Amino acid sequence: MAVSQTRLESIERWQPVKETDANPPREELSVQGELTRGDEFRVYFTIQMEQFPRGPTPSEIGVIVMNLTKPSGNIVHLPDTLIGMYQGYPYPLELPKGIVNATGTYQVDAKSIGWLSLTSLRLERFGIEGKEPFSFLLPFSAPVSIMGMALSIFGAKSSKRKERKLRSRKQRSQ
Repeated sequence: MAVSQTRLESIERWQPVKETDANPPREELSVQGELTRGDEFRVYFTIQMEQFPRGPTPSEIGVIVMNLTKPSGNIVHLPDTLIGMYQGYPYPLELPKGIVNATGTYQVDAKSIGWLSLTSLRLERFGIEGKEPFSFLLPFSAPVSIMGMALSIFGAKSSKRKERKLRSRKQRSQ
């Protein structure tokens, strides 16, 4: 007898906690979000490059400086993020991240230095998200089950044998 097991698919990924968009892009931006003790967090941002003066484009075009305000009010300086150029587009060399040691509201203040403007700032938490492998079939299962039950009931009622009165051999021969 075969036993089937349904495994829960777990997906590890960065999940957004809170995001702030800037329209128009700004040099300073901040975001607040709730984090729990032990959460691994990172600060993700998007940038827009300003127009360079004439001359060659440098390999590093700016720096993003960030401060993290803890629920206790202490301010921690996060490592500076260098912004490089790749095929003409700006990109962060490494995103600042860390682990939270207390539950509460955390605020990240970011400031761009150089030829950059911030367009969005997002606080993210690393988490495991569980997902059933065949959960997409759930909406179809209820109607199919109801139709199957109705068909079974209908089949059971209509297939009853109609009993014939059996005649004895004597009655048939007469």
